[in-house]
Amino acid sequence: MKRLPLAILFTGLLMLAGATTAAERVACPEGLKWTNEGFCKVELDSKMNTCPQRSKMAKPRVTGPLICRANGDCPDGTSPNSDGYCVPPKEPKKKKG
Repeated sequence: MKRLPLAILFTGLLMLAGATTAAERVACPEGLKWTNEGFCKVELDSKMNTCPQRSKMAKPRVTGPLICRANGDCPDGTSPNSDGYCVPPKEPKKKKG
Protein backbone atom coordinates (compact mmCIF):
# COMPACT_ATOMS: atom_id res chain seq x y z
CA MET A 1 0.00 0.00 0.00
CA LYS A 2 2.83 2.42 0.77
CA ARG A 3 4.21 2.00 -2.74
CA LEU A 4 1.01 2.98 -4.53
CA PRO A 5 1.55 6.79 -4.29
CA LEU A 6 5.14 6.32 -5.44
CA ALA A 7 3.98 4.25 -8.41
CA ILE A 8 1.39 6.90 -9.33
CA LEU A 9 4.04 9.64 -9.15
CA PHE A 10 6.45 7.62 -11.30
CA THR A 11 3.73 6.95 -13.90
CA GLY A 12 2.84 10.64 -13.99
CA LEU A 13 6.47 11.63 -14.55
CA LEU A 14 6.78 9.12 -17.38
CA MET A 15 3.67 10.53 -19.04
CA LEU A 16 4.99 14.07 -18.69
CA ALA A 17 8.33 13.07 -20.23
CA GLY A 18 6.49 11.39 -23.12
CA ALA A 19 4.50 14.56 -23.80
CA THR A 20 7.70 16.62 -23.96
CA THR A 21 9.39 14.27 -26.41
CA ALA A 22 6.28 14.17 -28.60
CA ALA A 23 6.90 17.77 -29.68
CA GLU A 24 8.56 18.05 -33.05
CA ARG A 25 12.13 19.33 -33.29
CA VAL A 26 12.97 22.46 -35.29
CA ALA A 27 14.20 21.58 -38.78
CA CYS A 28 17.46 23.32 -39.70
CA PRO A 29 19.01 23.40 -43.17
CA GLU A 30 21.53 20.62 -43.75
CA GLY A 31 24.79 21.21 -41.91
CA LEU A 32 23.34 23.73 -39.43
CA LYS A 33 22.34 23.07 -35.82
CA TRP A 34 19.76 24.79 -33.61
CA THR A 35 21.10 27.16 -30.95
CA ASN A 36 19.32 28.45 -27.85
CA GLU A 37 19.80 31.92 -29.34
CA GLY A 38 16.79 31.22 -31.55
CA PHE A 39 18.29 30.28 -34.92
CA CYS A 40 20.22 27.58 -36.77
CA LYS A 41 23.95 28.12 -37.28
CA VAL A 42 27.33 26.70 -38.19
CA GLU A 43 30.66 28.48 -37.77
CA LEU A 44 32.57 29.15 -40.99
CA ASP A 45 35.99 27.59 -41.15
CA SER A 46 38.86 28.02 -43.60
CA LYS A 47 37.55 25.20 -45.86
CA MET A 48 34.14 26.85 -46.35
CA ASN A 49 33.83 29.76 -48.76
CA THR A 50 30.02 29.77 -49.00
CA CYS A 51 27.14 28.92 -46.71
CA PRO A 52 24.82 25.93 -47.19
CA GLN A 53 21.57 26.49 -49.09
CA ARG A 54 18.86 28.47 -47.27
CA SER A 55 21.41 30.10 -44.94
CA LYS A 56 23.25 33.42 -45.02
CA MET A 57 26.64 34.57 -43.81
CA ALA A 58 26.43 36.66 -40.64
CA LYS A 59 28.51 38.02 -37.81
CA PRO A 60 26.09 38.60 -34.91
CA ARG A 61 28.82 39.82 -32.56
CA VAL A 62 31.63 42.19 -33.53
CA THR A 63 34.26 40.06 -31.81
CA GLY A 64 32.58 36.73 -32.60
CA PRO A 65 33.23 34.30 -35.44
CA LEU A 66 31.69 34.47 -38.90
CA ILE A 67 28.73 32.05 -39.11
CA CYS A 68 26.14 30.73 -41.52
CA ARG A 69 22.71 31.50 -40.09
CA ALA A 70 19.15 30.42 -40.96
CA ASN A 71 15.72 30.37 -39.36
CA GLY A 72 14.43 27.00 -38.23
CA ASP A 73 11.33 25.47 -39.82
CA CYS A 74 8.31 24.35 -37.79
CA PRO A 75 4.88 23.02 -38.83
CA ASP A 76 2.08 25.55 -39.29
CA GLY A 77 0.65 26.88 -36.05
CA THR A 78 3.87 26.33 -34.09
CA SER A 79 7.04 28.27 -33.50
CA PRO A 80 10.46 27.28 -32.17
CA ASN A 81 11.35 27.68 -28.51
CA SER A 82 14.88 28.10 -27.16
CA ASP A 83 15.23 24.33 -26.64
CA GLY A 84 14.63 23.64 -30.35
CA TYR A 85 11.10 22.26 -30.12
CA CYS A 86 8.15 23.42 -32.20
CA VAL A 87 5.45 24.50 -29.77
CA PRO A 88 2.11 26.31 -30.11
CA PRO A 89 2.50 30.03 -29.42
CA LYS A 90 1.52 31.13 -25.94
CA GLU A 91 -1.51 33.35 -25.66
CA PRO A 92 -0.61 36.82 -24.41
CA LYS A 93 -1.91 37.65 -20.95
CA LYS A 94 -4.89 39.98 -20.97
CA LYS A 95 -4.50 43.26 -19.17
CA LYS A 96 -6.95 44.00 -16.41
CA GLY A 97 -8.83 47.20 -16.63
